[in-house]
Amino acid sequence: MNYGYTYLAAARCDAGVRYSDQVSEGMISVRIGPDERMVCVGAPDYFAQHGIPETPQSLSEHTCINLRLSTHGVLYAWEFEDENGQEIRVKV
Repeated sequence: MNYGYTYLAAARCDAGVRYSDQVSEGMISVRIGPDERMVCVGAPDYFAQHGIPETPQSLSEHTCINLRLSTHGVLYAWEFEDENGQEIRVKV
């Protein structure tokens, strides 16, 4: 799978699908679906051996799978939201 960012206009594409924060300046966007909610999951055997993380911050003590986007060059920080709607970013 290629997670590289393609500039749709430069690639002469007629249409593309992006998350809202990845729309290039000057592009026209139309919502095609509702907001997507992601979840954090793990294998039962892993949790039996290492315990279940109690907070997003405790994930830094666990073995997690990261994603490196070619547009950023760094590991993607996992994004969470607390009960007050405040964003929490955790580098795992």
